[in-house]
Amino acid sequence: SNIFLTSFKDKLFHQVNIIRQRNPFLIFLISYSLLLFLAFMYPFDISIDIGDIRRALKGANLIPFYDYSQTNLSFINIGLNIFPFIIFGFLGYAALRIYSSIAIFNTIFLGFCLATLIEICQIFMVSRMFDVTGIILRGIGILSGVFLSVINYYRK
Repeated sequence: SNIFLTSFKDKLFHQVNIIRQRNPFLIFLISYSLLLFLAFMYPFDISIDIGDIRRALKGANLIPFYDYSQTNLSFINIGLNIFPFIIFGFLGYAALRIYSSIAIFNTIFLGFCLATLIEICQIFMVSRMFDVTGIILRGIGILSGVFLSVINYYRK
């Protein structure tokens, strides 16, 4: 097992070095994605109680831009969902442009997967709820970031 772990570690570091040399933005994108995931999972009060998960599913907000607890939209919530994903879209397009001719599609697809995964995982957090508005706002952020990255690339 020690030989396997050493071999795995060496291959992993080799791949990281290749990625870092070819496209340092990809390392930033992976690190930033992990940071986003952890930030949106805070506080880490994971529920292992089936009753809590059932209540979270019943309380899921599937109506876009509707908040059960407020009568108006929270601009702070909108900003907290959009701005981090603008950075994701910008970094994603810059990172994937080298590897793929369809970098825009890949960036948007990966971004929407991350945004949806974050929201699905929040079902398991006692103090959080699934809200489709978060996915839509993050998607707007991703598209904005990709747009800014494309403009930045072709401006040169």
